[in-house]
Amino acid sequence: MKSSHFRYSSVHAMDAPILTVSALLFDRGCKSGGKLMAIERWTNALEDKAHQFDAWSEGLNASHHTWSLGASRGRRADGFKANVSSRVGSGFSIIQCGCDPCHGTRGRREIRYSDDAYFGLLGLRSGREHVVQEDQPATLTAGDMMVWDASLPCHFKTEGPINKTTLFISRKLLRDITGSDALTIGRLDVSGGWGALLRDRILSLPPVLSDMDPAAFSRLGRTLIEEVGLLAQVSRDVATPRAALLARVDSAIGKHLHDPDLGPADIAASVGISVRYLHHLFVDEPDTFRVRLIAKRLDAISKVLRQSPERSSSLTQVAFAHGFSSSAHFSRAFKRRFGVSPRDYRHAN
Repeated sequence: MKSSHFRYSSVHAMDAPILTVSALLFDRGCKSGGKLMAIERWTNALEDKAHQFDAWSEGLNASHHTWSLGASRGRRADGFKANVSSRVGSGFSIIQCGCDPCHGTRGRREIRYSDDAYFGLLGLRSGREHVVQEDQPATLTAGDMMVWDASLPCHFKTEGPINKTTLFISRKLLRDITGSDALTIGRLDVSGGWGALLRDRILSLPPVLSDMDPAAFSRLGRTLIEEVGLLAQVSRDVATPRAALLARVDSAIGKHLHDPDLGPADIAASVGISVRYLHHLFVDEPDTFRVRLIAKRLDAISKVLRQSPERSSSLTQVAFAHGFSSSAHFSRAFKRRFGVSPRDYRHAN
């Protein structure tokens, strides 16, 4: 296979070596100033029809590990349309792929020639795909998701053109984030609840990936991997992901209580979710995000008042140090929460 098959529509410079499933693609002559280039979009549309499938085979093997691929009869000569867009992080990548009908096998030989220390979370956007791994067949239609293991033999076949998004996760990063490097392969339940929310997030990612700065993209990857682990790790309780994410929100609030301008956008960005998704987490909670934030501030202040003598700092100083910008507002909120004024609370303790 020749690297001349590739036609790149845009690239993005990376400051560090790329150690992900897409490394093969980037290693094939795509460098600038000694730095590897992360290819964001690729298409074989500029190839003549006779070479489009060969170009696609090379592109798929570079971005989705190594496969032995085939196409429907006559597709090689009549043309084979395909495109890929990708964003690569440290230990994970998100790949959007669309192609004409094809089939592929990943056996021991193919596994030997590529890095198998990855899981793939596949979300089908359109079309129909049959996947078999560990003698477990799965038929995916639009909106379905499954986990497959790059270290195990696998076979797939598509019916008609398909469009899908795959989140590749390195075992090392999975272990660092969740404490385990194992996932249960097969279809995920995305009919409702947390599974449906994860599916919607994965399938809505491609249009916005190019606009994310590296820090936001890294936070997004870690958040998604944590959620995948909570859904697909045998030892995890599928009812706990929402509570786990709320715990991360609480932790982020606690780190920024001193900021009087702290708001939903700041916390959402710090945990790698959207503001809308943040508010969704509080739908079934007794408090809204704003009430939760004030409660966290008041609890922190009550601890200070119990532990510090009156002469060490004034009530106004304590309130301002925890994000309140009005002493009157602080006093009213404190009395609502604890039943006494801040001054009486401090004196009693």
